[in-house]
Amino acid sequence: MRHVTRLSVPKLVDWDNESLTDEQVSAVSWLAIVMNAWNRIAVRSQYPVAP
Repeated sequence: MRHVTRLSVPKLVDWDNESLTDEQVSAVSWLAIVMNAWNRIAVRSQYPVAP
């Protein structure tokens, strides 16, 4: 099986400065997950992208 992407796991230290609520962190996390999923689908299905 070929990997489309392989990302390292960042350390959980610097970015969490309590400026976002738990709900906001959850929303941003889910947006990132959904965007990543759609990008993976588009890449694997060779979806044509307009320039």
